[in-house]
Amino acid sequence: MSKEPNKRLFVGALPFKYTEGEMLSLFAPFGRIIALRIIHNQWGKSRGLGYVEYDELQSAVNAKHELHNYAVEPERTIIVDFAQPDPYLTPEGAARHIEALSRKKKKRPSTEFIPPKPISVDGNEKPVFRPKSFYEHQRPTLFKSRNFHAKVGAKFSSRTKSKSSR
Repeated sequence: MSKEPNKRLFVGALPFKYTEGEMLSLFAPFGRIIALRIIHNQWGKSRGLGYVEYDELQSAVNAKHELHNYAVEPERTIIVDFAQPDPYLTPEGAARHIEALSRKKKKRPSTEFIPPKPISVDGNEKPVFRPKSFYEHQRPTLFKSRNFHAKVGAKFSSRTKSKSSR
C-alpha cells in the first residue's frame, strides 16, 4: 500500500550520532524546508528517526525518490517515505486529545492537605500530628550506625590477626 504524497517526509534508520544540521544539508538541495526534526527519547538520545517538511509537494516527491535507500554511512541506508498526517491537525485527532486530557485530569488524586482529626481524651483534644525533630527526618543509614562499624572492624581485625599469626 503506497502512502498518499504530502509535503511531510518520514526519515528512518538514521545513525544515532546524526545531527539536525547534517540532516538539513542532506535534504536542503531539493527545496525550501519548513520544518526539520530528529526525534529523541526522554534522556535526549536520538531514536534514529526524524521528519522533514517542505513548502512544496514536488520538492518532497523529488527528495523521497532521490534519498530513499541513500547510503549515509558505509553499510547504512536511510528510509524516506511520506509521513502520515499529524493527528493533532485533524478534527478527530484534536477531539481525541482533548478527551484523553479530560480523563487524565479526573483520575488525579486531590493534593489538598487534610489536617488530622484531634483525639478526644476526657474532653481534652490533643492533636495527632507531632512535628519530628531534625534527626527523625533524616533517613537512618546502615553505614552511620556504630554496630556496623564495630562488626566490620571485628571482622577485619580477625582476618588480619589470622594472617599475621601464620
